[in-house]
Amino acid sequence: MNSSAGSDEADTAASARRFLQEAARLAAVENTPEETYRAAPTIEQETAALAELSLTWFVPTPGGEDGTDQERERTYLLRRAALADRTALDLGIEESVRDAEGLADRLLAYDRENPHGASVPQAPTTHRGSAREYVRQEYSSLGW
Repeated sequence: MNSSAGSDEADTAASARRFLQEAARLAAVENTPEETYRAAPTIEQETAALAELSLTWFVPTPGGEDGTDQERERTYLLRRAALADRTALDLGIEESVRDAEGLADRLLAYDRENPHGASVPQAPTTHRGSAREYVRQEYSSLGW
């Protein structure tokens, strides 16, 4: 065996272990709503961004094919769920809480069906917390 190849394999294995350890550490850290939304756009800015996203995530294509841009659709669902979560936290009324929970459930279901867009810390298939906690985790991954 070439010692250089063995060294490369060891480096790759060590890098993979560090990555998995960091992912596990991040998964164990639950972001509080305050931490999650501290540097986020204002609610007004988020609402404007959602309006713009809603105009661009579905583009009809010739021949009637589904023109959904999955990355934009997921971004829309995530940001809409986060906005509902923030509103529910601010208002605390039952209707806003139900809206936040419903949109969070929708994002989690979407990510379970389309796992390519979810962040590393906790995949949607293994997430065990509430759907709103999942929204906060995913929103935090946007890096505000």
